[in-house]
Amino acid sequence: MRRVMVVVLLVACTGPSTEECLTKQSEGRTFSTGVFARNQSGCSTNADCITVRAMLTCYTGCPTAISAARRTAVEGELAGLEDTICGGSACMVNEGCNPVSAACIAGSCRTLEGAADGGTPDGG
Repeated sequence: MRRVMVVVLLVACTGPSTEECLTKQSEGRTFSTGVFARNQSGCSTNADCITVRAMLTCYTGCPTAISAARRTAVEGELAGLEDTICGGSACMVNEGCNPVSAACIAGSCRTLEGAADGGTPDGG
C-alpha cells in the first residue's frame, strides 16, 4: 500500500514542462512588449514617464518605461492578457531584471539601465 501512495503523491506533484514555461515566457515577453511600445510616446519631461512591469500569474516581466498618463490603460490591457497567455498554466516565470529608470527622450519614454534619477520606478 505504501508504494501506491508514493506513486500517487509523485503524480500529484508533477509541474508544468520546461517547454510549456519557455513558451509562456516568450508569449508574455512578446505581448507585454507590444503593449508597452504602444504607450511610450507623448512625454515632455522625465516626470511624464514611469516604469511598469507585466505581472501575470504565469509571467512577471522586467520594468519598462511608459507614459505615466497611460498607466491605468496599460495595466488594464496587461490584465486582459492573463487568460490569453497563462490560461490556467502552473508556470511561474520571472524574468531576471536589472535596475532601470524611465526617461523622456525625444518625446518618447525610454527604459534606461541603472538607478532611477528621473521618472518613477515601480516598487518591484
